[in-house]
Amino acid sequence: MKLATLLETKGIDPLPLQQFKPYGAVVLMDDKEREETLEWIAQCDLGFELLPLFSNQESDCVAIYTTGFLKGKMVIVRHDEAVFAPEFRSLDSFLKAYEKAAKQPDFYDWEDIEVYNYDYPITEEKQAEPVLLQECWQRIKAANFTSDVQKEMIQIMAIWLTPPSQLDTLLPFVQKEFALKETMFVVAYAIDALGITHQYEPAKPLIMELLKTRRFANYYKRDELYHGEFKVKETFIGKVGHSLLRVLTIPFMVLSLLLVELIDRFKKKK
Repeated sequence: MKLATLLETKGIDPLPLQQFKPYGAVVLMDDKEREETLEWIAQCDLGFELLPLFSNQESDCVAIYTTGFLKGKMVIVRHDEAVFAPEFRSLDSFLKAYEKAAKQPDFYDWEDIEVYNYDYPITEEKQAEPVLLQECWQRIKAANFTSDVQKEMIQIMAIWLTPPSQLDTLLPFVQKEFALKETMFVVAYAIDALGITHQYEPAKPLIMELLKTRRFANYYKRDELYHGEFKVKETFIGKVGHSLLRVLTIPFMVLSLLLVELIDRFKKKK
């Protein structure tokens, strides 16, 4: 069955799909790969139906939700992560971001789409989707999940859908009691949203405490938090060591070149 027909049977407008053009490694997923991908998704017990649409021919795909409260949303599915929180509001929105990124001469796949062209996480009040956010929180408070994978997806979606006026509701995600026992993915996304996207001051002391723990000491975007406030500063001993290394490197390189030259001359004489 054609993808357009599949979308129609799920009640999703297939018209934007007609505008798709393959660039880089991105192609429409064929039936065989779609079947294999759906088998893998089923093992994750997501609780909602996802229809893979695009492939980068390396086991990753972009899929659309066809059931549930996220119906119509688009998600980049990375086979080695199994994170299913959508990044785009719709098929049309994804394709516009994809077309824009594809203009780059070195474009390969959707990983080349700039993050600021994603729809989620939201950054402004006018982007809020209160009905979806309420649905997320109802499920979180009721602990109503089909699996850990679905739980993580809904938690991440709640973080991404929270508008600036409600950032206080995300503080529990960066409190030690939660952060040290829950999935690191979820906590990392909360730190991203509060400390980088929104630079939310009330979260700063909580994030500071997390960065002192072994679990979050190597948080991958530490230098970006609060305009670099948590960037690890180089110690005096470290600076001296780097300086000595630079001083010693040049003579060592010169000696190496001389040694190579001498060996070469010796071989020629023989």
